[in-house]
Amino acid sequence: MVIVLLGVDARAQDTPREQAADPTTTSWAAGTIRNEPPSLGVIAESIGRGIWQLPSRETALSLGIAGALTLTALPADRALTRRAQMLTSVDGAFEAGDVLGEAWTHVGGALGTLWLGGMTGNRRLRVFGVDLARGQAVNAFYTTGLKVAIGRTRPNGASRSFPSGHASASFTAATVINRNFGLKAGVPAYAVASYVAASRLQQNSHYASDLIFGAALGIVSGRTVTVGRGRQQFVMAPIALPGGVALTFARGGARRE
Repeated sequence: MVIVLLGVDARAQDTPREQAADPTTTSWAAGTIRNEPPSLGVIAESIGRGIWQLPSRETALSLGIAGALTLTALPADRALTRRAQMLTSVDGAFEAGDVLGEAWTHVGGALGTLWLGGMTGNRRLRVFGVDLARGQAVNAFYTTGLKVAIGRTRPNGASRSFPSGHASASFTAATVINRNFGLKAGVPAYAVASYVAASRLQQNSHYASDLIFGAALGIVSGRTVTVGRGRQQFVMAPIALPGGVALTFARGGARRE
């Protein structure tokens, strides 16, 4: 298995003027967060809006490309999994990926961030916590739905292999981090998400195609709940290679109007 990071110049997703972030007010699907903490009802409503808003032309294009790459990877799935399993010398190095990519780890992190922002009165931290919570909820809705609908068997014989929930949750979080805090935080976050995805292949829990589509689903989930966030962003896309999986990064800045 090979994971390649490629940086190229590109423009990130355009930012609608009415949703552009500013130092005093941040707009998102359910309304506006100012200095007061958002209520659970407002957050729940915004999650529903996020689920409804994810289907779009841009999302269809992103997931369509990911779907094509997934189909390309299918014939090599079993060979890639066997090759990753043969790397017994790194078994211990990938054990943490199981915990880091677990859904409860991400949900707990989102709720903890939201609580900390409320306790400290840090508006930016509260907004970030809401973005994390919304992103994970939207991602879980679509990931779980696909798992149940497709019902693919994992390489280890367990059920619900496609798409990878660990990969989708990790790339959702990485995208939210990148959109809120820019490249300095986004690059390490995507590196951790890539590590989680690689661990699922090495531990015989998923096929490469599960990881490719899971990563793409996580990225679009994170982007859906963070339209207008940040000034420095980059877009990441997974691709299949004969020897493994590559991750391409396109660096750019959000358009300001």
